[in-house]
Amino acid sequence: MTKDGSTFLLLQQQVAQAMELVDHVANANHHNFGVQVSGPHGIGKSAVGLLAYLTCVARGLPAVYIPNASLWFEAAGHGSGLFFMEVCWQQNADLIVQQPYLRRAFWRWLTGQTVTENGAIGALRLIRHSLLHHRRSGVCPNGMTTGMAVIVDEAQHITRAIEGGAAEWITRAFQDFHPMFIASDHARMDATMVGTGRLRLVYPLGDADCRLLLRARSTPTFVREPRLRRVVARITGGVLGSMVSCADFIVKHPMLPIAEAADKLKKRQRGLLRAACEAWLASQPALDVEVRLLSPFGRVRLNEVAGLYDAGVVCCRKGMGIHFTSSFAASILYRMLSDVLGEPQLRQLIRNDLYRFLVRSPPVEP
Repeated sequence: MTKDGSTFLLLQQQVAQAMELVDHVANANHHNFGVQVSGPHGIGKSAVGLLAYLTCVARGLPAVYIPNASLWFEAAGHGSGLFFMEVCWQQNADLIVQQPYLRRAFWRWLTGQTVTENGAIGALRLIRHSLLHHRRSGVCPNGMTTGMAVIVDEAQHITRAIEGGAAEWITRAFQDFHPMFIASDHARMDATMVGTGRLRLVYPLGDADCRLLLRARSTPTFVREPRLRRVVARITGGVLGSMVSCADFIVKHPMLPIAEAADKLKKRQRGLLRAACEAWLASQPALDVEVRLLSPFGRVRLNEVAGLYDAGVVCCRKGMGIHFTSSFAASILYRMLSDVLGEPQLRQLIRNDLYRFLVRSPPVEP
């Protein structure tokens, strides 16, 4: 699967999350179900939205797919409702002709009339009314048999619109649909768009899947040399986009000796992670969060490490909360803090934090 020339690997967790939304769209009697797909950059969030949209198309379910919310945000000043309805018309023309409730809403488009922003908002209101009526009563006189998905990628632009006070048209558009939001700086969006949908986390690949993909010739993550595979697995921590980037680098530099290629891969990844760590450290007024993050028993909240989360320095691990994506990423932040504090002082701070955690949370007797 591709989007803007990019290749997507569809893995089990992405398929499960996409089908969750599709099943709710197909079940028109269910309450409106929304999802926020969360995870670091390059972990495979866009594949979830693209698969959900294509599955809706294959099953004949109404769906609106906006690959970049900046297009919608830019249209806010001169017709955001019209933009949404035009996209809906272009992507669902066959279903609009078949379903009476959609024909009623899109009669201006079907008859070739010029549609204004007010006309588009009125049509959107008709669709929402049908969806709401069917969900409440289970009966729709306009022939509706399914819900409608609204899948929006790069949704951080919507977050900025909400922060800028332009939330009214955005909130109105998503009511009564089945929305899926996908964003790059998602840690910030997760904290801003409270109540818009259930949070679904995309996790890094496990060790076994990571090794398998690095060995598989048919994947964009294939690395021929076993020594370089081990390096890629260690420095990426199973983040799919980083694995693909490393594999591309190796393909583009086939004449490099293995040791030199490994050094260059580490240098590239270190530069990316270090830039994210520097930006995050500059935003921290105190060292409390840094110490808790480095401590094996520290506890941090997502909003405390938003920049690190979005850049892939830390991630959510299933059943483990927020952890470093890899020991390679942890070593970068540790070294940066060591330069500031001195390693003995940093070690002492981490030991003190561990002690405080054990005092507050004594072991539970079996």
